[in-house]
Amino acid sequence: MNIHFMLDVFLDNLLNSVNLALMMVECAVLQHIIFLEHNTPKQNRVTRIIFAVYIAIQAVVSVLFGFFGENLVLQLISLISSSLIFVVIIYRSITGRKKAKWLGLFTILPMMGYFDAVAHLLEIPLLIGVISEKDGNLIYSIVWFILLAVIVALCYKKPKFIRVLERDIENRSLSVWEEMLLWTVGLWLFIFDISFSSLFPDVDNYLMVYLYVSNFFTAFAIVLLVVDSNYRNYYYTTNMKLQKSLITTMADLVENRDENTGGHIQRTAKYVEIIAKRLQSENKFTNILTDKYIENMVVAAPLHDVGKIHIPDAVLNKPGKLDDNEFAMMKSHAAAGGKIIDRVEESVGDIEYLRIAKEMAEYHHERMDGKGYPHGISGEEIPLCARILAVADVFDALASKRCYKEPMPLDKAFAIIKEETGPHFDVHVAQAFLDSRAEIEKIINEESYNHANEQCG
Repeated sequence: MNIHFMLDVFLDNLLNSVNLALMMVECAVLQHIIFLEHNTPKQNRVTRIIFAVYIAIQAVVSVLFGFFGENLVLQLISLISSSLIFVVIIYRSITGRKKAKWLGLFTILPMMGYFDAVAHLLEIPLLIGVISEKDGNLIYSIVWFILLAVIVALCYKKPKFIRVLERDIENRSLSVWEEMLLWTVGLWLFIFDISFSSLFPDVDNYLMVYLYVSNFFTAFAIVLLVVDSNYRNYYYTTNMKLQKSLITTMADLVENRDENTGGHIQRTAKYVEIIAKRLQSENKFTNILTDKYIENMVVAAPLHDVGKIHIPDAVLNKPGKLDDNEFAMMKSHAAAGGKIIDRVEESVGDIEYLRIAKEMAEYHHERMDGKGYPHGISGEEIPLCARILAVADVFDALASKRCYKEPMPLDKAFAIIKEETGPHFDVHVAQAFLDSRAEIEKIINEESYNHANEQCG
């Protein structure tokens, strides 16, 4: 048998097998980056083993093809081993998806579209006659080998940007519109690749070049748009969480200075949420009480007494009644809190929960009849978030122990809220609070139970 013929058969079959493997590897990498699929180290290790086994089997089969020709048994072995890499890619897609895992069965289709949009660029020199078909196949294989080498090097060396990318991908998720856009464009590219040449066999080569280039830039633009949007949203969300965490910590530090108000900011935040959700369920203040507004109120509520950081400890923790000067100093915490949050907002920008926090801090001691402080405003001039907090704040002060008083019985505390509805508290807000008595008492009882267990411990 001609040794050159055997060598040609071996190389042709091996190159075809390697090209398929490279295509699958690069599809997996693209899925990882574009669709944010995340796999465990064990799944990645199994994938590498299967690909290595596939290449080894194909190398042996290619040698046997050279000796015995492409008989049915060898073709069957080649087909079965090839199916392994498709199975592992589908498995990785299903396990790597953060939601709607069944879509992993089909993710390979849009990914093939994106892959083809890149791969067809390599065919352009062939279409315009710069290189021959034989040279084109060789160049095609060399490029994929180089890409594989780069991917392998990055996977094993893992420079800092790769580690950061993997961390981000593990935590990020695509929104519905991002995923729909990626699927729509990817499927279009896939359908174009498998149907265009058969539907239009005589199309001009230069038109094909134009279409290939157009498809590539369309795919590139869409992927860049989605990846950038998701990246920005992820870091914006992370930054917001960090800011909220820092603000809550600051509120805790302020509360810890005041020996009279242990747990006050946590309880009032819970009461605020209960009142707001009750009002929302009753279709009150529908133009204001969106889910996002309520979420921001709950985050902002712990900051309502941040102005107390300016109050001396001697006044803040005085066990007896405050004199007129001390009381005036204590009342100044509302306006001071508004100014503190104003300065924070100047530094970080116009953020909704900071605006709500400012309104809560500055106006939660205002009254509906205008006899409150620091501004003496009345009625709907008082922001809704401050009207809600006012009820929660006063009730918690009545029902909690202070160094200068024992906790008031709950029946009496609820009765005072009812009596003050109208002159002090917003009618709708106070009624929503009173209607939620069972939920309020549950929070108080749970806290008392936890406190008793801590004492016993």
